[in-house]
Amino acid sequence: MAILSRSAFGGFSGKLGNVVGYCRMGTWCVRVRPVSIKNPRTEAQQRHRTMFAEEVRLAGRMGWGIGVGLKAVAEEGHMTVHNAFVSLNQQAFSLVEGAFEVDWSQINVSAGPVAPVSLTSAEVDEENVLKVRFEPNPLEVKADRFDSVYVWVYCPEMEDGFLAAPVYRMDKRVRLMLPNWMRGREIHVYAFAVDKDGVASGSSYQEPQQPHPPTPSGKPHPPAPSPCGEGEEDSMAGMASMTSATSSTRHISRTEPGGFS
Repeated sequence: MAILSRSAFGGFSGKLGNVVGYCRMGTWCVRVRPVSIKNPRTEAQQRHRTMFAEEVRLAGRMGWGIGVGLKAVAEEGHMTVHNAFVSLNQQAFSLVEGAFEVDWSQINVSAGPVAPVSLTSAEVDEENVLKVRFEPNPLEVKADRFDSVYVWVYCPEMEDGFLAAPVYRMDKRVRLMLPNWMRGREIHVYAFAVDKDGVASGSSYQEPQQPHPPTPSGKPHPPAPSPCGEGEEDSMAGMASMTSATSSTRHISRTEPGGFS
C-alpha cells in the first residue's frame, strides 16, 4: 500500500499499481516495478555481493574522514558520502581466496578540484607522537595558503581512526599525540586540503615509519612512560589530548602546526 506525503500532490512511498514511490536524500522519486526479479546466485554475483558489503562496511568505519573529504562530491552527485567512497575506491579493493583485501595506498578519503597537498613524511616517535610534513602546493597551481589541511589516521586492526583538527596550508607540518590503542599497530595516514567553501582536494597517503613494527600477534607494544616528565609540560602544551565520542570513528585531535625540527 502506498503512503502519501502531505497531500496528493506530494511524494508517496510504497507500491501504487506498477510503480514504486520512495524518497532519496530528500527528493521524492518514482520508478517502475520490475515484472520479475532474477537471482541466479552465480559465483560472480556472490563475489560481487561480498565485495560490496565489505566496501560499505569500510566506508562506515571511515567516519569523519570521508565526511569532510567527500562531502562536496557527494552533494554534487546526489549521493551519500559512503556511496561516493565506494565509487571512488574500486581500484583499492580485491577478494583473494574469499578474503577482502584493501590496498591502503590506493584509498581516496577526499576528492575535488582544490589544489592538493602532498605528504612528504610521516613518522611516529617513541612517545607515540605522529609527526607529519607536507608539501603545501606540489602542482604549483592557484591555492590559498589559508586553506585548511586535515590529517586522517586509520587503524585497520581496530577498525577505527580519527580526524585531526585542521592546520593552514602554509603551516607545512603537523604533530599530534596518537592514542595508546594505536601504539604498535598498523596505521595509515592521509592528508587533504579544504577551501573556505568546503570544497576539498584529492588525498595524499603515507604509511608512517614507527619505532617498532606492528606486532605479528596484533597486540600493541607496552605503553611508553608518559611523555610529560618534570619540566616538560610546557613543551607539550601545544599538543592537546584527543577527545573521543562514544561511537566509532568520532575522534578529533587538536593539533600543533610545526613544533619539531
